[in-house]
Order: sequence, then structure tokens, then C-alpha cells
Amino acid sequence: MGSRVHRDPKLAGFIDAMRMTFPAVAGTLAVAGGIFLGLFSCGGYVWHQQLFAALFATSLLGSLLLPPDALKRWPRRAVVVATLAAFVVIRAVASAFYPGTPRSIGVFVRAVLAGFWNPGC
Repeated sequence: MGSRVHRDPKLAGFIDAMRMTFPAVAGTLAVAGGIFLGLFSCGGYVWHQQLFAALFATSLLGSLLLPPDALKRWPRRAVVVATLAAFVVIRAVASAFYPGTPRSIGVFVRAVLAGFWNPGC
């Protein structure tokens, strides 16, 4: 009986809520970072990209190593891959709007496709 560990439900809920911050931060960074780096990576500071890479990698790694209960039911790798894919797509779409708005839908589609391989200038 001495080996039983008492689990406080409030503490367990707090810990799970803290664990949920990793995937939430990763998703937020995928959207915000994709837009920012897609629009402003040309002529921007290098440390912006380095800081983003460090934060994004940390949040994705935290999602893999310390998943919340909600992600334990899903394949964690799939969530990480989906977040990475969302970042790449959002960055490519945003890069189509640099340095200005595309003149036609055809130009937009070509710019998005080019943004997958060369998302900068």
C-alpha cells in the first residue's frame, strides 16, 4: 500500500495543459512563421530565420517527446509531418505575394509552385 502514488486530478490536468502548449506553439509558428518568412525573407535579417528554426524545431520535438493526452490517440509523427507541411504550403503561398500582388491567377499559381523550391527572393 505504501507504493501507491496519489494523483491529484487538478495537477494532472495542469500538466496535460502545459503539454498541449508544444503542439499549439508549433501550429501557431507554422502559420505565423510561414506568412512572415514567405513575405519578408528577402532582405530580412538572418537571425529571424534562425530564431524561427530553433523555436519551431523545439516545439515539434516537444510535441513528439511530451505529447498531451489528446495526441496520444493520434500518431504523433503524423501531427508533426502535417505541421511541417502546413508551414511549407503557407510559406509558398505567402511568397507569391512578394514583392507585390500577382497580376493573374496563372501568375499566382506559378509563383506558389516556385515558392516550394525557392521561397525567398
